[in-house]
Amino acid sequence: MAVRPYERLKLEMGRLKKHQDKLDFFVLDLQVRRVLAGRWSSLKGGAIWAYGLLSDYGRSFSQPLFLLLVKVLARVDALWGHSGLGYARALGLGLRNTFRLR
Repeated sequence: MAVRPYERLKLEMGRLKKHQDKLDFFVLDLQVRRVLAGRWSSLKGGAIWAYGLLSDYGRSFSQPLFLLLVKVLARVDALWGHSGLGYARALGLGLRNTFRLR
């Protein structure tokens, strides 16, 4: 199975304190697991695929932040355009609903 070598290399890079190389082997490990699980045929394969798509396997925090911003702005647009609230109040409610603030 092709997963074992990547697991071992990932552990070795962690031991050697080579963080970037460890992340690279982590990505390769997940990509092999996704192929073995089947991209769409299993929940595990689909979850790994989505993780890669949404955050580049944990190497990007800008992609999830951008998607969070899009989610907030979609809520603001819905509140502002359809309920007659002012923009500031719609923004406040959009942030409050997104982050579940009380």
